[in-house]
Amino acid sequence: KDSHHPSAQSQLSRSKGGGPGGLKSVHQLGTLRSQGLEKLRDRGKSRRPEGAHTICAMFVGQTWAAVGCVFLLIGSCCVMTTAWYLHLTHKDWQMWKAVLYSWLIAGGEYCLQVPANRIGHGEAQLPAATLRAIAEVAILVSFLLFQRFVLLEAVRWNHLIGFALVCAGVCIVVVGPWDGIVLEAYKPTSDTAGVELQ
Repeated sequence: KDSHHPSAQSQLSRSKGGGPGGLKSVHQLGTLRSQGLEKLRDRGKSRRPEGAHTICAMFVGQTWAAVGCVFLLIGSCCVMTTAWYLHLTHKDWQMWKAVLYSWLIAGGEYCLQVPANRIGHGEAQLPAATLRAIAEVAILVSFLLFQRFVLLEAVRWNHLIGFALVCAGVCIVVVGPWDGIVLEAYKPTSDTAGVELQ
């Protein structure tokens, strides 16, 4: 008799999921379950360490930045060598004309040198001393080529040996082995900063 009672039938239908209320609760449970699974997946992704592809992408980006920096430094050194020594092939130029032309050529060198140093020190994360060492090698090689093919002067053994010693010094700057700190990086305090501003 109780089963024919309206309230008993509604309770029975809800308990079996047959009524409208039961269908709605089942749908909500399914939605909550899917949301819970998504949260678990997101939590697992957040706890997961960086993948190999992310590390490789960072390494490749830094490597290409270093390569671009080196090419820009080579180009800037070639332009600067031209600015320094091209006027020697024009003995008839007056001094002001040689200075003016050299200065105009050197302006192009800054357009390469400044981006090279900013890319190398920023994206490639190279120390300033390494950038100077790379530029030193580039300037010596470009000078030897300029001396031989533009100034038409002979390249001698003492030139090569002396420049090779400079390159050896560059290798020490770049790869060590004596990389101990002699002078700490200068970090001005608030007192010294105030004095400098005054």
